[in-house]
Amino acid sequence: MYFDQLTCPESFPWHFANIVATNEHIIEVMFSNTASEINKNKITELCKQQLILYFSKKLTTFCLPFISQGTRFSSTVYDELLKIPFGVNTPNLVHY
Repeated sequence: MYFDQLTCPESFPWHFANIVATNEHIIEVMFSNTASEINKNKITELCKQQLILYFSKKLTTFCLPFISQGTRFSSTVYDELLKIPFGVNTPNLVHY
């Protein structure tokens, strides 16, 4: 497993985007206030670069090799989340 992190913009409620990958795929990007260990590879670097572009509003569509893990229900949820267009505000989607 490979790990990297990106410091989130100040407007975010979290401090870090923690990236987890295999040799071939992104398997997790988790936002948290806890720093993670760093053991990066080309896949985590690609994800980090695209997140930087996204946060600076220069990227609206990610082109990353990712694989979702979980139950059939969680995979269905992931597929539906991918259908939400860039910049659409969905206030009832997440509560924290």
